[in-house]
Amino acid sequence: MIYERFQQLVQTDFPSLLSERGFIKKGDLFYNRSSKEIGWVVEITPSIKITEEEMEFMLETSVFLPAIYEIVMNQKAFDVPEKLETGDILYKSIADLKGNKKHMKYRLNELYVDLPKLIKTVEEDIDEFVLPHFQQLTSMEKLIEKLGTNNYVDRYLYKGILLGLQGDTAASKELLLSYKQGWDDDSIQARAAEEAAKALGFE
Repeated sequence: MIYERFQQLVQTDFPSLLSERGFIKKGDLFYNRSSKEIGWVVEITPSIKITEEEMEFMLETSVFLPAIYEIVMNQKAFDVPEKLETGDILYKSIADLKGNKKHMKYRLNELYVDLPKLIKTVEEDIDEFVLPHFQQLTSMEKLIEKLGTNNYVDRYLYKGILLGLQGDTAASKELLLSYKQGWDDDSIQARAAEEAAKALGFE
């Protein structure tokens, strides 16, 4: 079945490729802790639609910040996360990084896909788009700048937390309050903003 071939790629071919670039595989993730504060994440995920002969998969990236995880989850972050639920910011798919409007997927087909060529395409995309993207995200200052143009949670909650950690109390409080006010008072999101403010010593 084609999914077994995909598993071989994820368990053997891609780990070898990414390990040469400083990433280790743990669970569903490929992780490169570029510094004590910042980790780069690559995920290779299958699409929902899978047949016996054909499937597609996606390459996705994000940045993991142990400090955000510890504030939001109120527990120590893993040295190497196995699965991201909290603490990952700046999600970008390979389509985003390549400037494609349509969500780009890689196709596996037993009949006509040239597997060595497919692996080479993924390798080239990592070298030409993923790594240069990560190399722009090597400090908290650069991350804060990028967060200002990303999704709602990144722009308000996570940027607010990072600003608080960097000592910009006024800006941090403003963003956390704005984020909280965007949700119902008893929502998980509003409580997350409250807990973040408390962890930062604002309450």
